[in-house]
Amino acid sequence: MTFYVYRQNNSEGYFVEDENVGIHIIIEAENEEQADVKFDEIIEQKSEYTDYCPCCGKRWCGVDETYENVEVDSIVAERLKQHRYYNEAILYLSDGTKKKIPWLMYGMYGYL
Repeated sequence: MTFYVYRQNNSEGYFVEDENVGIHIIIEAENEEQADVKFDEIIEQKSEYTDYCPCCGKRWCGVDETYENVEVDSIVAERLKQHRYYNEAILYLSDGTKKKIPWLMYGMYGYL
């Protein structure tokens, strides 16, 4: 399985974050098409997930990055929390599990 990362655009000057979406949504899937279907199901839950302004562009980009693994150990997680661009991503596993994981807005590839 592969992890597909979707990044939210700072449209209208803010990010939408709650129990379902964060700046990054990560979906575990067999392929990008399956990930896209799951992603669409997530963002169709609330209209605020897709609100945007014409000058800033759409709220969501397509697949931004892919990884074979997105889990980090507790030591790396603590290091990430000290980073300037730290946030939490919402991870949707293929078994239906949803959880928040430590994530960087930029440069996560260096930790995985």
